[in-house]
Amino acid sequence: MIVAEILDFIKSKSFVCRHSWLKNYGNGTLLTEYKVYKTQRSKKPIFFLQIGHYNKSGEVIGCGVTLQDCITHKEIENMSDLQDLLAQF
Repeated sequence: MIVAEILDFIKSKSFVCRHSWLKNYGNGTLLTEYKVYKTQRSKKPIFFLQIGHYNKSGEVIGCGVTLQDCITHKEIENMSDLQDLLAQF
């Protein structure tokens, strides 16, 4: 998976992604968090998407989702996991 593929998939399902923060580890890897909203006007995100990836290629090392309750965490290993998650909303 590549970061752009994940974000494009979420946007294609009519959700809104907003960049939250970025951590550069200095070894060519980044950890980026996005807040995902149901609509453009939503005030609360429905989940937080954390993506660990390589800086240059954008290839995903690991991807996880923390739901709005900030307790439930799910690992996203492929696009079908993400599709199942988005189907809940």
